[in-house]
Amino acid sequence: MSLMPIPTDRNLGWRRPADFEFARGTCLQPVSIAEIPRVAQVAPVAFRKQAERWQAVAVLGPLINTNVFVSRVGKWRASFVPALLRVYPFALDDDGAPGVWSEYTPALLAAEGVLPFHEGDALSPLVAQIASFLKAVHVGIADAHPVLARLEKAGLLVPFDPSEQQPPPPSERAPVSMHIGAAQEGLHVLDAARFAALRDGPVIELFRLDALRWLYAHADSLHFTSRFTAAAQGQDMPELDRPSQPDTIENVADLLATIATDLGDVTL
Repeated sequence: MSLMPIPTDRNLGWRRPADFEFARGTCLQPVSIAEIPRVAQVAPVAFRKQAERWQAVAVLGPLINTNVFVSRVGKWRASFVPALLRVYPFALDDDGAPGVWSEYTPALLAAEGVLPFHEGDALSPLVAQIASFLKAVHVGIADAHPVLARLEKAGLLVPFDPSEQQPPPPSERAPVSMHIGAAQEGLHVLDAARFAALRDGPVIELFRLDALRWLYAHADSLHFTSRFTAAAQGQDMPELDRPSQPDTIENVADLLATIATDLGDVTL
């Protein structure tokens, strides 16, 4: 994903997305540690390094540019949506400044349903609130690094091998199944056996860091990788869960309240 600055033209604004078509090509999505237990109820969670910093990611598809959670009509096919996908078209750039997705096309402010980017010389209160929320989520993403760096040093992180998380496919499907895992290159997971064998001291330390909850959630989430077999073979993936919130959020206050509720420990 690349970003462009928030437009300065006061005649331009933005619309809330009608669906999740914009996320169809998002196969890996960074998530905050507060989100991991929720994401782990519907999708695999794995770990990766970006610019020498560890982060947790929701694994949303088995192939590059493939998100099996976006239906053919753009609806989200699970009960939880990662926080950073809930505030499209906004995101933070590498310097922590708010921007919009580069493929997003701003609309004329005079058009129906278009919201302003600015009010006077400042961001509109809503956009400023979204920017604050994005910063809180990014703090939660960064909070995974110290814990995962310790686990890496202790040899407790191993490369993610999707074939170990799913039953072998029928022989006639073998040529297709070879592609499963293309999106997971460079990802890591806990070494379950070594993690289970940890002595009390390191476990207590992880407990004090409030990391056990999301680490166990990560480990439990890996069984969802088996869902990708059907997806990679071109089969219809069944609905994972009925959404706990309506597909269409009627107003922005409801949207932000939903995000805050779903994030749990992260607040606006």
